[in-house]
Amino acid sequence: MLPSDTPVRRLGAFAFLAAFCEALGFYAASLYAYDLTGSIVSVSIVMTGIAIAETLGAVLGGTVADRLDRKLVALLGALAGSMLLAVLVGGGDVPLLVGVMALATIATSPIRPAVGAALPNLVVKGDLAFANGYIQGLRNAALTLAPVAAGLGVGIIGARGLFGIAAGSLLAATAVLVFVRGEFHAPAGATGGAVISDSPLEGLAFLRRDRVLLTVVAAGAMSFFTAAYCMIADLPLALEDLHAGEVGYGILVASWGVGTTAGAVLSPAVLRRLGAPRAFAIAMVVEGVVIGAIAAIPTLTLVCVTFLVGGVFGGVGVVADQIVVQERVPDEARGRVRATNDAILAASYALSLGIGGFVVDVFGARGTYLLGGIGVLAAGVLATAALRASR
Repeated sequence: MLPSDTPVRRLGAFAFLAAFCEALGFYAASLYAYDLTGSIVSVSIVMTGIAIAETLGAVLGGTVADRLDRKLVALLGALAGSMLLAVLVGGGDVPLLVGVMALATIATSPIRPAVGAALPNLVVKGDLAFANGYIQGLRNAALTLAPVAAGLGVGIIGARGLFGIAAGSLLAATAVLVFVRGEFHAPAGATGGAVISDSPLEGLAFLRRDRVLLTVVAAGAMSFFTAAYCMIADLPLALEDLHAGEVGYGILVASWGVGTTAGAVLSPAVLRRLGAPRAFAIAMVVEGVVIGAIAAIPTLTLVCVTFLVGGVFGGVGVVADQIVVQERVPDEARGRVRATNDAILAASYALSLGIGGFVVDVFGARGTYLLGGIGVLAAGVLATAALRASR
């Protein structure tokens, strides 16, 4: 079922292409670094560099998304990202790879806060949950296809060819966004008299004032810190523990993506029943159990099924997080709050990836999943308790 709002349908196509580019570039960079060095620590360094750039870019992206025309900054960011990714088609060493990927990440940083902040202004009243589920479902579908495309494509055109496809995808996304019609900002005075500062730190101020927002962000950061290094464990799990090869690696990662796509599609019904904050906490608890269970699962098929289940709850959790921000924050600050949320998560993600290579070396792939699952479960339990107290 498609949303009734034509701008939302086109915005969904843009989100799909932009997310596919982002994810394909990420996996291409990881595979290229591994091909160059044969070291999982090098992969960790590349991932960490990208995550640090996400942290820096999130603050910048949220600020420009609130201060400037959201459609324009998304277009310019996509064009700049496409040109930067095209540079890597020519190859290079690990430092160049990290530098260009970091710049591309910063360039495209306004896209997500601009889309998230604009969405409530583009939908029919009452359709916000459905529109979020629709766009997040398309984004998750792109994130699902990207590792499969990377796993299959690296053996045909190489990692450098994958950068070319990613650049082309982002260029196509800009063409789609040009045809999105509608108001990306709310009318003047829509805050109901609230005074909204122009400071880039206004997003952080909102989080500090709102206990529900603060709980969601804190739990998300704790979850990311304890689980992000599991992404580094994906590759050795597939190649060394399960002997599934690069194609098996792509299928394994894609299984979680299939689940998150389904979870995003199912999220409107779940959110109507539970409410966004409670759905967020419950989804995190289940994710923790699923991630920890990977440590004891012996075959690729069963691991993929488990990833699929965890991904469903992950998809619900992501949509719930977006709804919490959109419903509790005025339009003038929504981009900065979304970006501050993303920056905190990206910082936790970067820190986790920074130690991830060493964690995998010490505990092995399965031990890494066990540690990650315990951390995510603890974050979900704490979020449940904090949200119950806030009610």
